[in-house]
Amino acid sequence: MVGPSDADWFCEQVEQLKPAMFRVAYAILHCEADCEDAAASAVLRAFRYLGSLQNRDGFRSWMLRILKNECFSIRRKRMLFDPLQDTEAVEPPMPDLDLQLAFRQLPANTRLALTLFYYEGYGVQEIAQIVGEPTGTIKSRLARGRAQLRHKLEKGERRA
Repeated sequence: MVGPSDADWFCEQVEQLKPAMFRVAYAILHCEADCEDAAASAVLRAFRYLGSLQNRDGFRSWMLRILKNECFSIRRKRMLFDPLQDTEAVEPPMPDLDLQLAFRQLPANTRLALTLFYYEGYGVQEIAQIVGEPTGTIKSRLARGRAQLRHKLEKGERRA
């Protein structure tokens, strides 16, 4: 059972993690409303299972893994039901428009790995723990993502 001091600690951790949670969710969903829904669901789920967290030092990774799962759940639902709804414009996490457009064309898993590595500063092993995949897969995904971005940006420069 979670006590008042646990709830306070949890709230502090979530507050500190908010910017990272948004960037991770945005890398997968590209929609502010969906990002907010995913974050809210992830926070509720994490609080519900806070007692199962064995090591508080691993909270960030644990929380981002829950968020990742919520984001992909929302994407699956969006693919099943494609309701006509306006998506709100959000300030992109990357200021360079060419980079942002190239980044959006990458697969969601690649965007997630690149976001966790470059924007959140996680190492390959930590990313592997968050996404639940082998470190070799993450290394390959990062290398492939960098190469794809480089190719897209170089191709765009040639057209200009």
